Amino acid sequence: MPLVSRTCLLLPLLSACVEELQIAPDLEVVPWAPDEQDADVPPAAVNGCEPSEAAESLDPLWCTPVSPEPDSEEFDGGEGGETCGTPGDLRCRYYNLIGASGLSGTATRPVLTYCDSDRDGGVRAASYNAINTGHYNTIVHPRECRGFPQDGGMGSAEGDGLFSSFIRWDEDGENRVYLSEQSPEGAPRGQPQRLPGSENPTRTTVSGDSVFIQFADGSIQVRDLAQPEAPHFVAYESDRFGAGTIGERQVVATCSDAFGFRAIFLDNREVDETLLLGDSCYWDARPAVAGSPDSVAIGWHDGAELQLAFVGDDLRVHARETLDGVHVELAWDGTHFWSLEHTGTLSQWTAQGERLLTFAHPFVPHPDGQTLGLRMLIDDGTLLVAAITEFREEVGGHQSLTNSLDLSAVALP
Repeated sequence: MPLVSRTCLLLPLLSACVEELQIAPDLEVVPWAPDEQDADVPPAAVNGCEPSEAAESLDPLWCTPVSPEPDSEEFDGGEGGETCGTPGDLRCRYYNLIGASGLSGTATRPVLTYCDSDRDGGVRAASYNAINTGHYNTIVHPRECRGFPQDGGMGSAEGDGLFSSFIRWDEDGENRVYLSEQSPEGAPRGQPQRLPGSENPTRTTVSGDSVFIQFADGSIQVRDLAQPEAPHFVAYESDRFGAGTIGERQVVATCSDAFGFRAIFLDNREVDETLLLGDSCYWDARPAVAGSPDSVAIGWHDGAELQLAFVGDDLRVHARETLDGVHVELAWDGTHFWSLEHTGTLSQWTAQGERLLTFAHPFVPHPDGQTLGLRMLIDDGTLLVAAITEFREEVGGHQSLTNSLDLSAVALP
């Protein structure tokens, strides 16, 4: 059955809808694990991710490598000279760079959207079926996208479809934001739509029913997914931001030298109240935000330490904690908050910020690399984590940089 964008369904008389008509791609299903399995080797290790041996580690359910993709061109290292000495040959020193990513769906059918910035890459959607252990991975948009994980989360809003926003370089040399829609299983629905007035962005993400965009001048705007052409500016002179929801309100956590670290509470995408949480922040760490019906957890690095604050809907700070590392990812499971630090520490918190349990995540960090980005999804007692890892080595007299992306699942207590 042909797939048509939501715009065409609503406005079928538009001539542009003819160009947006897409035939569903032929999505190849491939197995996660090899045919033969050693009974003495944990299934997670067979699937390609080596679990931790920490005593307090949670038991892994499964783990699978997502990128590099099986059909991607392998990196041979090069020998220097004409191969590695050519500035335009990025494959020599930079391979499989993974950018912004988003994790959505369910425990048995997670969907991972991510930016593969290789020359033959683009924005990809990978859908996994944990029941029959199959998956597919297809390019949603085959153009270069921003390749740094902390430039924003490629978030998704769920319902009758998944929405992702990403930044790409257009033919005229301008950066712009695009909005992509997929089915709940991750199959593309029509062509990604370019958002008007989105030139020169630096970061973007989707949270709830809104898309957030930060521009090079530090301004941040939010747009309704149903009316993405109408922007609402909510902050200025910002270095980084994260977005989430608390009840019916949206929250933007942002930092800058001029205004410090703030939590901006929105009502119908307009600024309602602002809470100052700190005087500074580390520009390289994306703030993390997760909301419950009446409280929100916010994580950020203040330049010296990793901070975690729990704020009620009355803007009262219930608790503050200091964590390890530089980055943290947060999630709400319907009863408790969970935090995952890039060091692998996984903690459970009450809505008011009391730490209840602490574990070591079995797949974070990777033993041979540095964790660059994490995305979390909690569903039906299962924690799914998409982890981006960076590997560096000297090749042909040059520093070689490679990224990998793994998706894992553990059972929560």
